[in-house]
Amino acid sequence: YEPMNRLCLYARTLGKSLGRSIDFGIQTNGTRIDDDFILWCRNWQVAPSISLDGHPSISDTHRGKGDKVLNGLRRLQAEGIEFGLILCLTREVVAELDSILDWLRTNQFLKVRINELGNPPESRAIDHLDAETLFAVRKSIFLHMLSHGADGIREHNMTRMLGYTQQYWLEGRYTKSHCDELICGAGRHMAGVNPGGEVSLCVERSMTGGTPVGDFATLEERRAGFWAEAAEWAGCANCDAQPVCDHGCVAYHRMSHAAFAQQCQANRLFWAYLRRYRGLLAGRDEI
Repeated sequence: YEPMNRLCLYARTLGKSLGRSIDFGIQTNGTRIDDDFILWCRNWQVAPSISLDGHPSISDTHRGKGDKVLNGLRRLQAEGIEFGLILCLTREVVAELDSILDWLRTNQFLKVRINELGNPPESRAIDHLDAETLFAVRKSIFLHMLSHGADGIREHNMTRMLGYTQQYWLEGRYTKSHCDELICGAGRHMAGVNPGGEVSLCVERSMTGGTPVGDFATLEERRAGFWAEAAEWAGCANCDAQPVCDHGCVAYHRMSHAAFAQQCQANRLFWAYLRRYRGLLAGRDEI
């Protein structure tokens, strides 16, 4: 924790000198939740994101140590440390999704993000998911959140999608933020620090070679070089499903829309579903 504390102090001091507010997060497998971890979270106001793909028995299919992670989550709850769960959308999670959503709610693990794996090369060990499956997942999450309201989970991606959709329907526009607003925010609003100390432009691609890594001194140079070669995706500007689209994200798919194709189609299917749903509530077939 000594280098982590130095890093946080340095970043916050530098941010203050530049008139910027610096917030910290950490993504971890949650297998070492102890006194030091809890103290570090308290000292720097960190709400950790912890990887657990549903029930330990399901999560253990690809991760292992699910029971140990669950015990750590119980301790964080007892200590009053806010946290979020990151679930990878594997085939096993899809097959048990409804029971997993209920399990999360029952255990008061309400702050959740379900990450669609898409088609990055390192995911070969996990089956890729087609557009119809991804759409069915989004529909299940939507209906679960609708059924339980404030007492249910708050799945990050769905909450964001519905927020943009509601604003669009009420005001005829929507205002996106961070990565969404710029299609990709790599190096613009966020940076990731790898366990080895290297700085990456993107948290999602921090350890897999998707975006350049270096040290703090070269961050701006690497950001400029990355964006000099990166073009925004053609066709996205005219897509009517934009309120429910997070573009994948662009850095995660190495600027390849082909790698995002199934998620793109799932976005279109979900947008059509929301339009029909709204139309039924209004007593019409579609709006």
